[in-house]
Amino acid sequence: MDNRMVSLFFLTLPMIGVVESHGLKQAAVNGISKIKNLSAGKIFNLYLAIREITDAMGIALSGQVQFIRPLINPMAQAAASVKKPLTDKQVDLIKARAAATDNFGNFFSQNLFIASSGVLLMSSTMKSLGYTATPANIVLYSIPMAVITFLITAYYNRRFDKQFEI
Repeated sequence: MDNRMVSLFFLTLPMIGVVESHGLKQAAVNGISKIKNLSAGKIFNLYLAIREITDAMGIALSGQVQFIRPLINPMAQAAASVKKPLTDKQVDLIKARAAATDNFGNFFSQNLFIASSGVLLMSSTMKSLGYTATPANIVLYSIPMAVITFLITAYYNRRFDKQFEI
């Protein structure tokens, strides 16, 4: 009975299905198609910035199923298909890039919050091994990796956009 909260993730897929069936995906596509000069790479960079900032504040966006599939991927496809329709290969590339951007943002910024489980686990493990590693030090040393990841991924996303230019 104490662990019933663990099963809450079972609600994720039905909730995404309900939201999509009521038009969230189409609303996102319509909104993006009205904005000029927005590209898939720019959407990915904006999402990456939001992902890293929210991770630093201890807010989890929940990633692939809850955020990438219903929102980021359709918005990126809509932005990329403004000038001409996308091929199946280009659609697959956008899906993969959306997932990769989420993975980069999550993996390299998950230790930016001092009370995150990973930071606390590393700190307690290092302490039990006789090393001095405070949660603040772990966060401090995680910041450069998050910044470097953002810069490299943002550059790669800009290059990714070149594939969709005429």
